[in-house]
Amino acid sequence: MAADSVDVSEAVIAGNELMVEEDFDGAVVEFGKALEQDPDSVKALVGRAQAYLKLKKNLPALEDCNRAISADAACELAYYRKGLACFEEEEFETALAAFKKGKQLLGAKDEPKSRPYTRWIRKCETEIEDSDEEQED
Repeated sequence: MAADSVDVSEAVIAGNELMVEEDFDGAVVEFGKALEQDPDSVKALVGRAQAYLKLKKNLPALEDCNRAISADAACELAYYRKGLACFEEEEFETALAAFKKGKQLLGAKDEPKSRPYTRWIRKCETEIEDSDEEQED
C-alpha cells in the first residue's frame, strides 16, 4: 500500500469518531477518503449519509444512501437514512417506501430505539393523507 493511501477501515473509524464528536464536516471528509479507496464501501456511504443529514444536506445524503443500496440491497440502515432524507425533502411517498423496506429488512427483530420505523411510517402516512385532502379541496 502506498504511503499516501488511506486504509478504508481506518478512514471509516475516523469518520465515526468525528460523528461522535459532532464534527460532521470532518466526518464527511474522512468518509470521503474511505470512498476514494473503495467507492462501494457501504459503511462509508451510510456514515457519510448520516453526516450529510446532520448538516441538513439531504440530497447528497440521499445520493449516498442510493449508492449504498446499489452496493448492498439488504443494508437496512441505508433505507432508514434514505427515508429521513426523503422526508426532509417532502418526498413522502419515497420516504414511506424506504421506511417500509428498512423495517421489512429488520424482520421480526425489535426496532432499534435509534430507528423508530413505525413512528416514521405513521408520519409519512399522515403527510400523504394531509396532501391528498388538500388536493381534494
